[in-house]
Amino acid sequence: MKNAQLYEQKEALFPRAFSSGFRRLVLGGVLFLLSQQVFAESDEVAGWLNRAAVAAHQLNYKGVVSHSLSQNARNERSEYSKIEHYARENKEYLRMETLNGLLRETIRINDVVHYYLPDLKTVRVMPNALSHTPPGVMRHNIQNNAKELLKSYTFAKAEVERVAGRTAQVVVFTPKDNFRYEQRFWIDRETGLFLAGRTVDLLMQREVERFAFADIEINIPQPESLIIAWPELPTDWTVEQTGFEGKKNVASGWLASALPPGFSKIAEETRRFTGRSEATTVLVYSDGLVAVSVFIERVQEGTITPMAGGVSPGFLAAHTRREGGYLITALGQVPNDTLRLIAQGLARK
Repeated sequence: MKNAQLYEQKEALFPRAFSSGFRRLVLGGVLFLLSQQVFAESDEVAGWLNRAAVAAHQLNYKGVVSHSLSQNARNERSEYSKIEHYARENKEYLRMETLNGLLRETIRINDVVHYYLPDLKTVRVMPNALSHTPPGVMRHNIQNNAKELLKSYTFAKAEVERVAGRTAQVVVFTPKDNFRYEQRFWIDRETGLFLAGRTVDLLMQREVERFAFADIEINIPQPESLIIAWPELPTDWTVEQTGFEGKKNVASGWLASALPPGFSKIAEETRRFTGRSEATTVLVYSDGLVAVSVFIERVQEGTITPMAGGVSPGFLAAHTRREGGYLITALGQVPNDTLRLIAQGLARK
């Protein structure tokens, strides 16, 4: 599989509108993971995170957000997006449109995402990128959750700052090893909504990702109609439905002989992607704060595949290797050593 194909595979579950930590956060994916798996050593900080999880799903808000991703000091991409989010009658509606660069529009209604690419005259319809996160994971034993997370991070409530004209509490997860990045979040003190975030590679002393609302209105009235999807596609557009067919909670036979400290498997499933003749196995590993997705697909003899090692399909780090007739690709916003250890440790029993 060529690098372009690898990028397409990553896009299927983590399109550019979702691949960054911020966009997953806006969709509620990261917040959902946080609410279930991340608990602070103090009840006060745990309360902040739980408020943020609820706010992301239940509040009506709209605004403009800036977002920057960096592979290194010389390769950075910045983007501005307009966002609307509404919750009504047990449904969530989210619409996001890029304001610079290529026009991209993302519409999510509950767990179905429509990703519009006007330059390609294509709309991709797919499940929410992190919908495989199991509901209720570690939710019922908060103290043990905190103990597990604090094996990998120290947690602190830092200063109070202003973001988009609002007062925000800063909370920080500092890693205890080099297998993860520092995570810093700005949480609105009034509503609990995440207003900004920063991911930092402490070893290299560089910022990996940064997002912040430049302007935001919270608790806005709902429009009369919440039908926010495009009413009709142009006749020359293509609709690609990908990632829906497959099975969850499967036993694929792939086992990890070694994992970075603190990481464990939280999901195992199969997905069928556009252009793939066979189902792809997807394994998801998490330390409770960040997640790494591993894609395992069968390749035919003679197929040209990427060279083993680190690759960068877009701005999400990856590590790939061949194992017999399979290609294994680990993707995530974590250090390369973390991806390599996970990918290299997988074997079929």
